[in-house]
Amino acid sequence: MHDRRVIERYLSEGLAPDAEARLRAHLRGCVSCRSWYDQQVLLLRALAGRPDSPTVREERRAERLALAAIAPRAEPTSQRSWGVWPVLRDGVGVLRLRGRPWRVVAIAVAAVLLMVGIVGELVLRPAPPVHAARVVRATGLAVDAKPAQRGGEVNAGSLIQVGAKGFAELAVERGGLVRLYPNTSATLDGGGEGVNLGAGKVWCLVDRDRGVFIVRTDRGQARVLGTSFVVEKLSKGDMEVRVMAGSVAVEDTGHRGERVVTAGQKTLVARDAAPSPPSAYSGEVDSEEWGLLEFFKAIGRAFKGAFESIFER
Repeated sequence: MHDRRVIERYLSEGLAPDAEARLRAHLRGCVSCRSWYDQQVLLLRALAGRPDSPTVREERRAERLALAAIAPRAEPTSQRSWGVWPVLRDGVGVLRLRGRPWRVVAIAVAAVLLMVGIVGELVLRPAPPVHAARVVRATGLAVDAKPAQRGGEVNAGSLIQVGAKGFAELAVERGGLVRLYPNTSATLDGGGEGVNLGAGKVWCLVDRDRGVFIVRTDRGQARVLGTSFVVEKLSKGDMEVRVMAGSVAVEDTGHRGERVVTAGQKTLVARDAAPSPPSAYSGEVDSEEWGLLEFFKAIGRAFKGAFESIFER
């Protein structure tokens, strides 16, 4: 009589008295069928939403089976902490448990596992890195604590560090070139849209047609459309902006004020203060460290020699 469909029909619809008597007699002597019967009782109680109290109909059946020395075992309740019972109750409670209830349970469990897998995949999958710049020239440069050389890629958020005797030129993705001086540390925004300067000095020449470019420090920020300018974080943490060409809008982090600095001018952003009024700036110091001709030639190298041939004629 090893027909589990008879047990399923007994649990869901009931049997005729003679068929029920034959089933009780079979369960007394068949270990495998009795074990499977116990599992079905546990699942029915779970689907009823009360794993610790059987239904009235199950109580009547348990009493009859007890007379035959077959008492159903109590199921564990530790699953409550994971919310399994509420999910099964709400997801399957609307179904009529007829025919094969174990199939309904299997479908519900598979659906829950599928949802957990999809959510886990979306949440745990790391976001792909965003390219920000390419190394044009470098000495003593490290990106995320690893040595970087010409042609290397720099992703957004990667820590860029230049040693005491080093320098670096980066062709940013949005168009333009950024030079980092000795003892400089910085990160780049996604797509090379800006520089976050932690220490040192950067000189930027950015493409006017690619939108706003921003250099930030903990004192303020400098916003430009297309120009040549230097941003330096001084020893006390103050931010100095010096403009060689074009104009730069400078604002402190506290939004106390904004200054527009034009070619040949500079401004200082001190702690807890608005940018100082623009003052004259000759540009000789920065030009001596890195001549303008060399800077434009570097731009040519960054764009595969498009400009370099002009300056070498």
